[in-house]
Amino acid sequence: MKGTVGKWFKSDSVSPQRPPPKTSVRTGYTLLGNYAIELGSPENRARHRYRFLKVLDSKGNPLQILTNIRNLAAWKICLLYRYRWTIEIVFRWIKRSLQVKSFVGYSATAVQRQLLMALIVYCLLVLYHSGQKRPFSPTQLLRELQIALAWLLYWAGYTQARLEAGLPPPKEMPKLEARQLALPKEVPCRVTLLQTT
Repeated sequence: MKGTVGKWFKSDSVSPQRPPPKTSVRTGYTLLGNYAIELGSPENRARHRYRFLKVLDSKGNPLQILTNIRNLAAWKICLLYRYRWTIEIVFRWIKRSLQVKSFVGYSATAVQRQLLMALIVYCLLVLYHSGQKRPFSPTQLLRELQIALAWLLYWAGYTQARLEAGLPPPKEMPKLEARQLALPKEVPCRVTLLQTT
């Protein structure tokens, strides 16, 4: 392996006389070598030792895993390596479906709370759309909510304008059709701030 200078422990490696053992039935990896190494030149070495695993995956492709985890068995490290894509897929789903692009806080509690809130909102959206015939789309639902809010603001402004003109308020609000996807150009609504004493 280029760029590494270190001690290769033959007691941990697989000798050429015996076949490489299976690491575990669950991992699907075959262990070829398990080494403790030191990185760097003799003048400028890393302070810590690293672990270097040579394995074959379930398709027979050779893999080299370098890690600083030294207290786990080799098959557990292979299992962690195998699950790396599952973790990546979960984070991609969080970014895409839950629309969590960045975290508000950086503590473990803040991240957990933000993810839980996003999951709760996502579950509520799925429940909302479970009775509808078309497939669920968070983007479409967000658009429908924006249209409904704009329609309510428009209706409130319309009612306020009628009252100011001395006309009676409208008797009922017209229903917003699902096919009405265009927002009104202007929302005639005045916002009045009330001062509290």
